[in-house]
Amino acid sequence: FFFQAEDGIRDSSVTEFRRVLFRSKTGDGTVYTVIFDSETVDQSSSYDPTTGIFTTPVAGKYQIDATISLANIDAAHTLAQMDLLCGATHYYSEVSPAAIKTSANRTSMVMSNCVSVGAGVAIKVTIAVLNGTKTIGIGGSSYLSIQLVA
Repeated sequence: FFFQAEDGIRDSSVTEFRRVLFRSKTGDGTVYTVIFDSETVDQSSSYDPTTGIFTTPVAGKYQIDATISLANIDAAHTLAQMDLLCGATHYYSEVSPAAIKTSANRTSMVMSNCVSVGAGVAIKVTIAVLNGTKTIGIGGSSYLSIQLVA
């Protein structure tokens, strides 16, 4: 995965682009680290697919984009929290998946942040769906992109 500049030069600063395979999880509020396990690019070999943690190879400003697709959402699932953890810094987004689900009982959460971090900082995405016991699905068009921009 590369961004194509107008001058035709490929920007090879993309550090990571991954997709997640479908996983079933209980929608009871349990926090899950999303494991992105289908790799497109990992130029720095900084992602550990067993832990879901990306470790920044160099200090700099990183553009982090994540989309988490949820399936099997029902009326009881009234809160979902997606977290982006960058070392000690925590970014999060909350939605009511039951209020925004499609007729196929699916919804997605999206997060985009530009963060300045040092080398060796752990980055991961977590998700929790609350107020239900029905098993939900995480996957589909979920992805993570981490790009060193400065």
